[in-house]
Amino acid sequence: MPGLVGFVCEGMERRYALSALGEMAALATDPRAHVWDAPFCDDEVCAMRSHLGIAQAAPQPYVDEGVHVWMEGEIFNADDVEAAWDEDSAHRAGGQPGLLVRLYRRGGCGADWGALASVDGIYSAVIYDAPRRSVHLVIDRLGMRFLHWTLAGGRFAWSSSSSAFLALPGFTPSVSARRVEQFLALGHLQLDATWLDGVELVSPGTVISWDMRTKTLGRHRYWWWDHLKPAASAPDMRVAAEELARRFRLAVAKRCRPGERVGVSLSGGLDSRAILAAAPERGEPLPTLTFGRLDSLDVAIARRVAAVKGAEAHFFEISAHNWFAPRLDAVWWSEANTSLLDMHGVEARDEYRRLMDINLDGYGGDNIVRGDYLHGRESLDRFDAGFLARFKQCDPSLLDGLEAFAPLGRSEYWGLESSARRWIAAPLFSDLTFMESRKPFVANDIVEFVYSLPDRYRYRGRLYQTMLLGAFPEYYRHIPWANIGIPIGRPRGAGRLYKMKSKLQARLAGGFTGVPRRGPVRYADYPAWLRIGPARALVEQLVITSSALHREYDHSGRAARLWDEHLRGADHSVAIGRYLTVELRLRQLFEGTYRPELGAASLYTRERRLPSSSKARSTPR
Repeated sequence: MPGLVGFVCEGMERRYALSALGEMAALATDPRAHVWDAPFCDDEVCAMRSHLGIAQAAPQPYVDEGVHVWMEGEIFNADDVEAAWDEDSAHRAGGQPGLLVRLYRRGGCGADWGALASVDGIYSAVIYDAPRRSVHLVIDRLGMRFLHWTLAGGRFAWSSSSSAFLALPGFTPSVSARRVEQFLALGHLQLDATWLDGVELVSPGTVISWDMRTKTLGRHRYWWWDHLKPAASAPDMRVAAEELARRFRLAVAKRCRPGERVGVSLSGGLDSRAILAAAPERGEPLPTLTFGRLDSLDVAIARRVAAVKGAEAHFFEISAHNWFAPRLDAVWWSEANTSLLDMHGVEARDEYRRLMDINLDGYGGDNIVRGDYLHGRESLDRFDAGFLARFKQCDPSLLDGLEAFAPLGRSEYWGLESSARRWIAAPLFSDLTFMESRKPFVANDIVEFVYSLPDRYRYRGRLYQTMLLGAFPEYYRHIPWANIGIPIGRPRGAGRLYKMKSKLQARLAGGFTGVPRRGPVRYADYPAWLRIGPARALVEQLVITSSALHREYDHSGRAARLWDEHLRGADHSVAIGRYLTVELRLRQLFEGTYRPELGAASLYTRERRLPSSSKARSTPR
């Protein structure tokens, strides 16, 4: 994925430091799409940035009196944050990297990071304070823009892509058996863990600091879930829904500005539909892209939703013939945070690039606003490790960090940080090789509001559905939701009856009420697709073989048994997808195989590669 890469290079000759930096950047940069800034190297720090030339297109680092900043991602309330500290706009130099410098100085140059809590954005940044000989890694409140760090031979290093550390001098890659066991059981990594031992993600709402004078590491949590405060009094449900709609419209508007090539990945679900409905009029139709089988329910629903908005509706067919090959590259770019079967839509890379620079993504609509991590009344307003283990369908011993979340009083917070962030959000990092992603549902105002309310408001999606039906009735009252096959306004329980009826109708007449000529409900058929073509061949070549690398960690022989049953008609696609992802990641890390086409290290050690004029955009303030 694009982003930031660098290390503390004191004691290294400059030419060797730059060579190592180029090798690291080559592992983290897609030469087909990314541009990059000229490398920076002084006596103590060697660093650079690659990006898409869309957000933060100006060259970096931004430098102000010895403080250097490299930044990826975006801040959406920069003007509000500045105004809270300084009414004189003449002193607001440097765009958003400049804002981070000013917040750093206002906090005593690392003594207090509390001002970052007011920043609404998805970003990561590296602040190098040369006069104070310190480096600080900064990440947004929910940790949506990944930044990794490690200490190799006493040398502090960072990268948006953990794969870059394979070229870090002194770093030796290894993978623990527990990491493989967890992935096979859950289908994703957890909290701040990575595949590589000794490499961690910067935790959400956290700053990691390295003091070059004392060779010490510091962690500063400037925001966490315990900062969320309950409302003084719970409002009426309809009043709460109206307030949520107001905040949601504002969040979408801040992320959908005139002059930008913004679009929406439109599915048959609720979240992308809500973003499209809330998108302000821009004088031109908003492009939407729906991927999947063209006879699927998702495509039929997306067609109707786009027509209501007057949006440009585009469709990309995913089939048994084109779904598999792009996911091999996606395992590398997403760093196998989750199974390749969950990396939906990467096949449409070229179509996305043709239509949009920025995708308005629905992450957070389901797991934050709709309350998908609230299962059963026993999960409301309490923390329960047993519930989380049942929810994840695994042994409790495989879940990390439970003790830290117990005092927060909500199981949901662990689910969001350990599951949603690593399972739902992380696959989207493969998308960052071709477009930027904005997530309106994780705007500070929305997160703070929904978690100020008792859990009963979001239980079974009540608050969310009340908002959608009240604010956007033309999109929800009569157009089905793909998950249940009927509109969300129907009486509860009608979904089960409707599915039974529609199955019968499909058998008798090939159609159902509301969406004629209904095709398959699902937009993909992974169980069948794994049994044929290149997917089957690669499973048998990599996973079901005595030379499989995963056998060093998993001695059960389970993969072969599941594969045999799958070929005979059982559906073990989820487990097989996990085994295949593990095997691909191990081979990428240890053998250097099954990687995408990467550029030569020399590309990144010379000069800045400029973004094309068609892509360069000024970042919104």
